[in-house]
Amino acid sequence: MGWLRRMLKGSASNSRIPSDYNEDRYWDEPRDSSDEVLDSEREETHYASTHSSADENESEEDQQSDASQSETGDGQYYEASHLEEEDQRLAEALQQSLVFNSNPLCELESIFPPFPFSFHSMDRSRNKERHRPICYVCKNLIPVDSSGNFQYRFNRFWRQKYCPSHSRDGTHRCCSCRRLEPRDTTFSSLTDGRKLCLDCLDSSIMNTDQCQPLYHEVCKFYENLNMKVHQTIPLYLVERQVLNEVEKSESKGHRLFSEIRGVTMTKGCSIDAIVEQSRIRDGNKTKIKSKRYKLVAYSEVIATIILYGFPRLLTGRILAHEMMHAWLRLEGYPFISPEVEEGLCEVMAHMWLESQISSLSTSHNHFENRLAEYLKHDTESRTSHPYGTGFQRAKRVIGMYGLKGTIDYIRMTDTFPG
Repeated sequence: MGWLRRMLKGSASNSRIPSDYNEDRYWDEPRDSSDEVLDSEREETHYASTHSSADENESEEDQQSDASQSETGDGQYYEASHLEEEDQRLAEALQQSLVFNSNPLCELESIFPPFPFSFHSMDRSRNKERHRPICYVCKNLIPVDSSGNFQYRFNRFWRQKYCPSHSRDGTHRCCSCRRLEPRDTTFSSLTDGRKLCLDCLDSSIMNTDQCQPLYHEVCKFYENLNMKVHQTIPLYLVERQVLNEVEKSESKGHRLFSEIRGVTMTKGCSIDAIVEQSRIRDGNKTKIKSKRYKLVAYSEVIATIILYGFPRLLTGRILAHEMMHAWLRLEGYPFISPEVEEGLCEVMAHMWLESQISSLSTSHNHFENRLAEYLKHDTESRTSHPYGTGFQRAKRVIGMYGLKGTIDYIRMTDTFPG
C-alpha cells in the first residue's frame, strides 16, 4: 500500500502539465526541491506514526479477551477488503497516468516532425536566390557560375554591383566620377568623346570665362597658406586633343602618364582654347566655339591648361594641382624628381578638397558632397608612380615636418626628408 502511494506521488510530481496547455507554448516547470523535501518528510512521518499506533494496539490486544480479539479480527478483514478495492482503483489510475504521460511526447512528434536534410539545402538555395543582387547597369540579376556563386564587379566607393561583362562590352564611364552608364540613362557626350553623367553635368565648367571665379578661389587658397603665386598665370580650358599635343611638346615626346587632365606650360606655342559653348539637349551633345591664342614666353610659366567639361570640384582639384607646379617653377625648384614634384602637387590638391568638404558640410547637395569625398578617396588610394607613391611620401613627411619645413628641405636637397 505504502509503495503504491509513493509510486503514484512520484509519478504525479514528474508529469505536471498545466491546464492551459496548447501547441504554441508548453511549460514543463520543474518541481521545487523544497516541495519534494516537505512531501517526503510528511510521508515518512505519517508512516512512522502508523506503525507506532499499531504496536500500541498490539500490546493492548495482547491484554484483551478472545471475544475482543474476534471483534478485532472482523474489523481487520473489513479493512483489508476495503484496501484491496482502493489498491485496484489506484492501479487503474496509475495505468491511466502512464498512458496520459506518453501523450505529450506523441503530440510533440506530430507537431515537430523531423525534417529531411534536403530541406535545408533547398532552403539555402532559395534564400540565396532571394538575395541575388541586381546589376546596376542592365538591371538584370547578377550571373552565377557553375558552382552557384555570384559573379560581379563592385565599385567600393559608390557601392554599385554590376555584371563583369560591362567592363569590356563598351559601357561608358563618366570621365569625372567613373561610374558606369546605366541602360536606362544617357550620359552627356562631350566633343572630344568623353562622357559625363548627368549629376556631374549639373556643375560642369564648359569654357574659359566660366572657370575664372574658381581660378581666383584656388589662388586665394594658396595665399592663405603663405604660398601666394606672384604672377598672374593665364588659364585656358581645352579639348583632350589639344591638351595631349601640349603635353607631348612639354615632355619632349616622353609621356609619363596615361591620362592627362591638366598641364602647366613653360614653353611658348599656340593653342585653341574654348571661349564659348552651347548645350544641345537632343542627344545630350555639346557644341563649342574655340579661339586661337599665341602664347609667348615672358616668364618661366606661360599658362595653365586643363580639360573642359569637368564639374566644379574636379576642375578645382586639377587647378590646385597645376598651381603647385607653377609655384615650384616660380620659386626656383626646377630640378626636383617627378615623384617629389607630383607628390607635392597631389598633397595640395588633397588639401584643397579637404577645405571644400569642410565648406560643403552645411550644403544640401548630396551628390556634390559625395563627389568631393570620392575625389579625396581617389587621391588617397592611388598606387601608381609618381602620383600615388609621391603623394604617400609627401603626406607622410608633411605630417612629420609640416608643409613649410618639407618644402624648405626640398629646396636644399631636391628630395623628401628622411
